[in-house]
Amino acid sequence: MFFWLDGWDGEARGGFFLRNSLKLFFDKLKDNGLKPVGIKYDGTYNLEIIVERNKSFIENYEQKSDSPKDSD
Repeated sequence: MFFWLDGWDGEARGGFFLRNSLKLFFDKLKDNGLKPVGIKYDGTYNLEIIVERNKSFIENYEQKSDSPKDSD
């Protein structure tokens, strides 16, 4: 996957690498039926991974979150 800054038009070069666990995170998403399609960077240490809309995943997630909570 390649991601470019919106509206940027110029010359570029690669060669700066950052070691992280993004590959493992992408693998976990894929194992759960999700397809990463974008990354949102907001200038902080956090990245938001954008995934392709997956109706069956959303339905399963909503069913889990609609389940009653244990009361104390």
